[in-house]
Parts: sequence; structure tokens; C-alpha cells
Amino acid sequence: MTYRTTSAVRLVTFTLVPVFALELIAQRQTHSALLGDVRATVTQVREASGEELTRYKLHPRAGYHAVLVFVTFKNVGQYPSCTELHEWLRVKEGYEYPRAFVWSALRRPNPHNLPATEESSGAFGFEVKDGTRPVVLKLIRNTLGETMCIEMQHREKAISGPQTAILSLQGIPEKSD
Repeated sequence: MTYRTTSAVRLVTFTLVPVFALELIAQRQTHSALLGDVRATVTQVREASGEELTRYKLHPRAGYHAVLVFVTFKNVGQYPSCTELHEWLRVKEGYEYPRAFVWSALRRPNPHNLPATEESSGAFGFEVKDGTRPVVLKLIRNTLGETMCIEMQHREKAISGPQTAILSLQGIPEKSD
């Protein structure tokens, strides 16, 4: 007897994948991924030092600390980049934290409106609970914003590719030389 897998069965199977499996998936993936018009590459990850807390005006709540994830975006498209992202940090303990310190002096990389072949580098700051260890940076495309941008640029076709990139932080250096 032959069994067929329907798209509904595949969808249910995918949605039942345990959340902690993201860490295992990320361990098999690289530190770089294509997402929309840009290639995102994680270059460093570390807990913010006392000097960085002061310099960047980062003020984590009691019981939390600041984690900096340094990323470079390169526009690999033929137009100025329309990619807009939401950033999340997953820790080994299974929790996810959204990007924090929005109003800080931290220089964040910006993939949106990046000219073709150009790069943008910087750091995202995250406020995570003390005693946790970052393992994955999750980048999620804002497809609604991209659609509006594409229409403004009169592109012939929409941006294709994955909606989400899971980038492993395993093996990433803490400090650059």
C-alpha cells in the first residue's frame, strides 16, 4: 500500500516541530543567510561590557543583561533593498527576546534602502535574563513593508525566498581582532 503525504499533513507536521528544535536546526546552518534582497552575516556576539553599557546608553533591567549581536547586511539585489526585518534572540533555555534598546546610541545595521552591492554593519542589542546563553539570531521579513517598497520602485517581480532566517551563534567570536 502506498501512502501520499498531503500538504495539510506536512503543515501539521511542521507546526508540531518542538520549539527547541530551532537550536538544532541552527547548529546545522551557517552564520549567514539570504533574506529578501540582502545576505545577513553574524560576525560577533557577546555580553555588553560595562564600558559599552555606558557608551551606548544601554540600561538593562535588574536580573537582565545586554547581549550585542553584530551583523553585516549586503544588498545582493539589483535595486535598493526593500528588506525590512524584525530581530529576535533565542537563548539555550528556549526563550526568545525581541530586539531591545531601540533609543540607545547603539549603531544598528539597516538593510532597508541599501543601494545595490552596498553593505551595512552594526549591532543589535537584546535584553536577556541573567544566566541565559544566546544560541540563535532569528530574522523575520516584514513582507507588507517590502510589498509597498517594491511597488514604489516599479519592480517587475516580487522578492522571493524565505520569510525567516535562523542564524546560529555557535562558534561566533566574542571579540573581533
